[in-house]
Amino acid sequence: MRVISLLVVLLSWSWMLLVQQSGLAADVLSKLDTREVLIGQPFEVKYSISNQLVKFSPYWDYSSFDDRVDLVVIESNEEEVEGAFLLRMNLVLFDTGSIVIPQIKVISNLINELDTFYSRELEVAVFAPDDFVAELLPIRDILGEPVGKSRNWYWITVVLILLTLALLILFFFHKRKNRLAMEQRIKEVNPNEEALSALHTLGEEGLIEKGEINHYHSELNYIFRRWIERRFEIDALGMTGQELSVHLRSIGVEDEKIRDWTDMLRTIDGIKYARGKPSGDFHENVFVEVKEMVERELERDRQSKEKE
Repeated sequence: MRVISLLVVLLSWSWMLLVQQSGLAADVLSKLDTREVLIGQPFEVKYSISNQLVKFSPYWDYSSFDDRVDLVVIESNEEEVEGAFLLRMNLVLFDTGSIVIPQIKVISNLINELDTFYSRELEVAVFAPDDFVAELLPIRDILGEPVGKSRNWYWITVVLILLTLALLILFFFHKRKNRLAMEQRIKEVNPNEEALSALHTLGEEGLIEKGEINHYHSELNYIFRRWIERRFEIDALGMTGQELSVHLRSIGVEDEKIRDWTDMLRTIDGIKYARGKPSGDFHENVFVEVKEMVERELERDRQSKEKE
Protein backbone atom coordinates (compact mmCIF):
# COMPACT_ATOMS: atom_id res chain seq x y z
CA MET A 1 0.00 0.00 0.00
CA ARG A 2 2.82 2.37 0.82
CA VAL A 3 4.37 1.74 -2.57
CA ILE A 4 1.07 2.47 -4.34
CA SER A 5 0.54 5.71 -2.36
CA LEU A 6 4.07 6.82 -3.16
CA LEU A 7 3.52 6.16 -6.85
CA VAL A 8 0.27 8.21 -6.82
CA VAL A 9 2.03 11.17 -5.20
CA LEU A 10 4.92 10.99 -7.68
CA LEU A 11 2.51 10.84 -10.61
CA SER A 12 0.58 13.88 -9.27
CA TRP A 13 3.75 15.93 -8.88
CA SER A 14 4.91 14.95 -12.31
CA TRP A 15 1.56 15.95 -13.82
CA MET A 16 1.55 19.33 -12.09
CA LEU A 17 5.13 19.98 -13.18
CA LEU A 18 4.24 19.06 -16.74
CA VAL A 19 1.25 21.40 -16.78
CA GLN A 20 3.16 24.31 -15.27
CA GLN A 21 6.14 23.90 -17.58
CA SER A 22 3.94 23.59 -20.64
CA GLY A 23 3.11 27.30 -20.32
CA LEU A 24 -0.21 26.72 -22.01
CA ALA A 25 -2.48 27.45 -19.09
CA ALA A 26 -0.52 30.06 -17.17
CA ASP A 27 -0.85 32.84 -19.75
CA VAL A 28 -3.86 35.03 -20.51
CA LEU A 29 -3.22 36.51 -23.91
CA SER A 30 -4.65 39.91 -24.78
CA LYS A 31 -4.93 41.69 -28.10
CA LEU A 32 -6.22 45.10 -29.21
CA ASP A 33 -7.73 45.63 -32.63
CA THR A 34 -6.21 49.14 -32.59
CA ARG A 35 -3.79 51.17 -30.49
CA GLU A 36 -5.33 54.56 -31.30
CA VAL A 37 -9.01 55.48 -30.99
CA LEU A 38 -11.15 58.59 -30.90
CA ILE A 39 -12.91 59.53 -27.70
CA GLY A 40 -16.28 57.76 -27.59
CA GLN A 41 -15.33 55.38 -30.44
CA PRO A 42 -15.91 51.63 -29.72
CA PHE A 43 -12.98 49.24 -30.09
CA GLU A 44 -12.43 45.54 -29.40
CA VAL A 45 -10.15 43.76 -26.96
CA LYS A 46 -9.68 39.98 -27.21
CA TYR A 47 -8.53 37.81 -24.29
CA SER A 48 -7.70 34.11 -24.58
CA ILE A 49 -6.41 31.28 -22.42
CA SER A 50 -5.75 27.76 -23.71
CA ASN A 51 -4.57 24.34 -22.57
CA GLN A 52 -4.43 21.33 -24.82
CA LEU A 53 -3.71 18.85 -22.03
CA VAL A 54 -6.40 19.55 -19.41
CA LYS A 55 -10.04 20.44 -19.79
CA PHE A 56 -11.31 23.15 -17.43
CA SER A 57 -14.00 25.85 -17.19
CA PRO A 58 -12.62 29.37 -16.68
CA TYR A 59 -14.40 32.25 -14.98
CA TRP A 60 -13.64 35.66 -16.50
CA ASP A 61 -13.49 38.39 -13.85
CA TYR A 62 -13.31 41.98 -15.13
CA SER A 63 -14.92 43.66 -12.11
CA SER A 64 -11.96 46.08 -12.01
CA PHE A 65 -13.62 47.85 -14.96
CA ASP A 66 -16.51 48.90 -12.70
CA ASP A 67 -14.31 51.37 -10.81
CA ARG A 68 -13.49 53.31 -13.97
CA VAL A 69 -15.74 56.24 -14.86
CA ASP A 70 -13.91 56.79 -18.15
CA LEU A 71 -14.29 53.19 -19.33
CA VAL A 72 -17.56 51.59 -20.44
CA VAL A 73 -18.11 47.96 -21.47
CA ILE A 74 -20.60 47.95 -24.35
CA GLU A 75 -20.64 44.21 -24.98
CA SER A 76 -18.78 41.05 -23.91
CA ASN A 77 -18.92 37.53 -25.38
CA GLU A 78 -17.33 34.30 -24.16
CA GLU A 79 -16.65 31.31 -26.43
CA GLU A 80 -14.49 28.18 -26.72
CA VAL A 81 -12.56 27.48 -29.92
CA GLU A 82 -10.45 24.29 -30.19
CA GLY A 83 -9.44 24.13 -26.53
CA ALA A 84 -8.91 27.88 -26.24
CA PHE A 85 -11.27 30.03 -24.24
CA LEU A 86 -11.93 33.48 -25.69
CA LEU A 87 -13.40 36.69 -24.26
CA ARG A 88 -14.29 39.45 -26.71
CA MET A 89 -15.09 42.88 -25.26
CA ASN A 90 -16.26 46.04 -26.99
CA LEU A 91 -15.11 49.07 -24.99
CA VAL A 92 -15.50 52.85 -25.16
CA LEU A 93 -13.21 55.41 -23.52
CA PHE A 94 -14.41 58.86 -22.50
CA ASP A 95 -11.11 60.56 -21.78
CA THR A 96 -8.16 61.66 -23.87
CA GLY A 97 -4.49 60.83 -23.60
CA SER A 98 -2.70 57.58 -22.88
CA ILE A 99 -5.32 55.40 -21.14
CA VAL A 100 -4.48 52.13 -19.41
CA ILE A 101 -6.99 49.29 -19.58
CA PRO A 102 -6.77 47.32 -16.33
CA GLN A 103 -5.98 43.64 -15.97
CA ILE A 104 -8.66 40.98 -15.98
CA LYS A 105 -8.57 37.74 -13.99
CA VAL A 106 -9.28 34.19 -15.07
CA ILE A 107 -10.21 31.88 -12.22
CA SER A 108 -10.13 28.11 -12.79
CA ASN A 109 -9.44 24.77 -11.11
CA LEU A 110 -6.70 23.88 -13.55
CA ILE A 111 -3.70 23.22 -11.28
CA ASN A 112 -4.77 23.71 -7.69
CA GLU A 113 -8.26 23.79 -6.29
CA LEU A 114 -8.65 27.41 -7.43
CA ASP A 115 -6.07 29.04 -9.67
CA THR A 116 -6.04 32.66 -10.82
CA PHE A 117 -4.32 33.97 -13.94
CA TYR A 118 -3.95 37.61 -14.94
CA SER A 119 -3.79 39.40 -18.24
CA ARG A 120 -1.33 42.20 -18.84
CA GLU A 121 -2.41 45.84 -18.83
CA LEU A 122 -3.08 47.40 -22.21
CA GLU A 123 -2.40 51.00 -23.20
CA VAL A 124 -4.52 52.90 -25.70
CA ALA A 125 -3.97 56.39 -27.10
CA VAL A 126 -7.27 58.32 -27.13
CA PHE A 127 -7.66 61.46 -29.24
CA ALA A 128 -10.38 64.04 -29.64
CA PRO A 129 -11.71 64.75 -33.15
CA ASP A 130 -10.39 67.87 -34.85
CA ASP A 131 -13.85 69.46 -34.81
CA PHE A 132 -14.63 68.39 -31.24
CA VAL A 133 -16.17 71.14 -29.08
CA ALA A 134 -17.17 70.43 -25.50
CA GLU A 135 -20.84 71.20 -25.05
CA LEU A 136 -21.50 73.41 -22.06
CA LEU A 137 -24.97 74.10 -20.77
CA PRO A 138 -25.86 77.81 -20.59
CA ILE A 139 -25.80 79.17 -17.08
CA ARG A 140 -29.26 80.64 -17.54
CA ASP A 141 -30.69 77.23 -18.43
CA ILE A 142 -29.07 75.63 -15.40
CA LEU A 143 -30.46 78.28 -13.10
CA GLY A 144 -33.86 77.92 -14.70
CA GLU A 145 -34.11 74.19 -14.12
CA PRO A 146 -36.69 73.14 -11.53
CA VAL A 147 -35.28 71.98 -8.23
CA GLY A 148 -36.50 69.28 -5.91
CA LYS A 149 -38.61 69.78 -2.84
CA SER A 150 -35.64 69.63 -0.49
CA ARG A 151 -33.86 72.32 -2.50
CA ASN A 152 -37.00 74.47 -2.50
CA TRP A 153 -37.32 74.22 1.26
CA TYR A 154 -33.68 75.19 1.64
CA TRP A 155 -34.14 78.41 -0.31
CA ILE A 156 -37.49 79.14 1.36
CA THR A 157 -35.79 78.85 4.76
CA VAL A 158 -32.97 81.17 3.67
CA VAL A 159 -35.44 83.76 2.36
CA LEU A 160 -37.52 83.62 5.56
CA ILE A 161 -34.42 84.11 7.71
CA LEU A 162 -33.31 87.08 5.61
CA LEU A 163 -36.80 88.63 5.75
CA THR A 164 -36.91 88.17 9.52
CA LEU A 165 -33.52 89.85 9.92
CA ALA A 166 -34.60 92.70 7.65
CA LEU A 167 -37.79 93.23 9.67
CA LEU A 168 -35.86 93.21 12.95
CA ILE A 169 -33.39 95.77 11.59
CA LEU A 170 -36.23 97.99 10.34
CA PHE A 171 -38.03 97.69 13.68
CA PHE A 172 -34.84 98.60 15.57
CA PHE A 173 -34.13 101.68 13.46
CA HIS A 174 -37.79 102.74 13.53
CA LYS A 175 -37.89 102.47 17.32
CA ARG A 176 -34.58 104.31 17.63
CA LYS A 177 -35.82 107.00 15.27
CA ASN A 178 -38.99 107.46 17.33
CA ARG A 179 -36.99 107.65 20.55
CA LEU A 180 -34.63 110.24 19.10
CA ALA A 181 -37.58 112.22 17.76
CA MET A 182 -39.26 112.14 21.16
CA GLU A 183 -36.06 113.22 22.88
CA GLN A 184 -35.73 116.04 20.39
CA ARG A 185 -39.32 117.16 21.01
CA ILE A 186 -38.69 117.10 24.75
CA LYS A 187 -35.60 119.24 24.30
CA GLU A 188 -37.58 121.72 22.25
CA VAL A 189 -40.17 122.09 25.03
CA ASN A 190 -39.23 124.76 27.56
CA PRO A 191 -38.49 123.15 30.99
CA ASN A 192 -40.65 125.77 32.71
CA GLU A 193 -43.62 125.10 30.43
CA GLU A 194 -43.17 121.35 30.80
CA ALA A 195 -43.18 121.62 34.61
CA LEU A 196 -46.25 123.91 34.67
CA SER A 197 -48.12 121.51 32.36
CA ALA A 198 -47.23 118.54 34.61
CA LEU A 199 -48.35 120.49 37.72
CA HIS A 200 -51.66 121.31 36.06
CA THR A 201 -52.21 117.60 35.27
CA LEU A 202 -51.33 116.63 38.85
CA GLY A 203 -53.82 119.15 40.23
CA GLU A 204 -56.57 117.77 37.99
CA GLU A 205 -56.07 114.17 39.18
CA GLY A 206 -57.53 114.87 42.63
CA LEU A 207 -55.12 112.57 44.49
CA ILE A 208 -55.48 114.51 47.77
CA GLU A 209 -59.26 114.10 47.70
CA LYS A 210 -58.79 110.36 47.08
CA GLY A 211 -56.49 110.07 50.09
CA GLU A 212 -53.44 109.14 48.00
CA ILE A 213 -51.11 111.49 49.88
CA ASN A 214 -47.84 109.63 49.29
CA HIS A 215 -48.58 109.21 45.58
CA TYR A 216 -49.36 112.92 45.30
CA HIS A 217 -46.09 114.05 46.90
CA SER A 218 -44.05 111.47 44.96
CA GLU A 219 -45.40 112.98 41.73
CA LEU A 220 -44.74 116.50 43.01
CA ASN A 221 -41.18 115.54 43.96
CA TYR A 222 -40.59 114.06 40.50
CA ILE A 223 -41.95 117.14 38.69
CA PHE A 224 -39.79 119.50 40.76
CA ARG A 225 -36.59 117.43 40.34
CA ARG A 226 -37.31 116.93 36.65
CA TRP A 227 -37.65 120.69 36.23
CA ILE A 228 -34.25 121.31 37.92
CA GLU A 229 -32.67 118.53 35.86
CA ARG A 230 -33.85 119.88 32.52
CA ARG A 231 -33.19 123.50 33.40
CA PHE A 232 -29.56 122.95 34.38
CA GLU A 233 -28.93 119.69 32.45
CA ILE A 234 -27.86 117.72 35.51
CA ASP A 235 -28.94 114.36 36.98
CA ALA A 236 -31.19 115.86 39.65
CA LEU A 237 -33.43 112.77 39.76
CA GLY A 238 -30.50 110.61 40.84
CA MET A 239 -29.04 112.92 43.50
CA THR A 240 -29.68 113.34 47.19
CA GLY A 241 -30.63 116.78 48.49
CA GLN A 242 -27.07 117.39 49.72
CA GLU A 243 -25.52 116.29 46.41
CA LEU A 244 -27.94 118.48 44.49
CA SER A 245 -27.09 121.48 46.66
CA VAL A 246 -23.35 121.03 46.10
CA HIS A 247 -23.78 120.57 42.35
CA LEU A 248 -26.01 123.61 41.90
CA ARG A 249 -23.52 125.73 43.81
CA SER A 250 -20.68 124.45 41.60
CA ILE A 251 -22.44 125.67 38.43
CA GLY A 252 -23.09 129.16 39.83
CA VAL A 253 -26.72 129.01 41.01
CA GLU A 254 -27.53 131.64 43.66
CA ASP A 255 -27.40 130.44 47.26
CA GLU A 256 -30.90 131.75 47.98
CA LYS A 257 -32.40 129.64 45.20
CA ILE A 258 -30.45 126.60 46.29
CA ARG A 259 -31.68 127.01 49.85
CA ASP A 260 -35.32 127.48 48.79
CA TRP A 261 -35.30 124.53 46.38
CA THR A 262 -33.55 122.06 48.69
CA ASP A 263 -35.83 123.10 51.57
CA MET A 264 -38.84 122.42 49.37
CA LEU A 265 -37.51 118.98 48.42
CA ARG A 266 -36.98 118.14 52.11
CA THR A 267 -40.52 119.29 52.87
CA ILE A 268 -42.02 117.14 50.12
CA ASP A 269 -39.96 114.09 51.13
CA GLY A 270 -40.77 114.64 54.81
CA ILE A 271 -44.51 114.51 54.21
CA LYS A 272 -44.25 110.95 52.82
CA TYR A 273 -42.66 109.71 56.05
CA ALA A 274 -44.57 111.90 58.54
CA ARG A 275 -46.60 110.04 61.17
CA GLY A 276 -49.38 112.59 61.31
CA LYS A 277 -51.51 113.76 58.41
CA PRO A 278 -51.12 117.45 57.48
CA SER A 279 -54.24 119.44 56.68
CA GLY A 280 -55.49 119.84 53.14
CA ASP A 281 -54.32 123.47 53.08
CA PHE A 282 -50.76 122.31 53.72
CA HIS A 283 -50.71 120.19 50.57
CA GLU A 284 -52.22 123.02 48.58
CA ASN A 285 -49.64 125.49 49.91
CA VAL A 286 -46.73 123.19 48.96
CA PHE A 287 -48.19 122.78 45.49
CA VAL A 288 -48.57 126.56 45.09
CA GLU A 289 -45.01 127.25 46.28
CA VAL A 290 -43.53 124.80 43.77
CA LYS A 291 -45.61 126.35 41.00
CA GLU A 292 -44.55 129.89 41.98
CA MET A 293 -40.86 128.88 41.97
CA VAL A 294 -41.23 127.64 38.41
CA GLU A 295 -43.22 130.70 37.32
CA ARG A 296 -40.59 133.07 38.76
CA GLU A 297 -37.88 131.38 36.70
CA LEU A 298 -40.13 131.50 33.64
CA GLU A 299 -40.62 135.23 34.09
CA ARG A 300 -36.89 135.81 34.55
CA ASP A 301 -36.19 133.93 31.34
CA ARG A 302 -38.66 136.12 29.48
CA GLN A 303 -37.09 139.29 30.84
CA SER A 304 -33.62 138.07 29.86
CA LYS A 305 -34.78 137.45 26.29
CA GLU A 306 -36.36 140.89 26.08
CA LYS A 307 -33.10 142.52 27.18
CA GLU A 308 -31.23 140.63 24.49
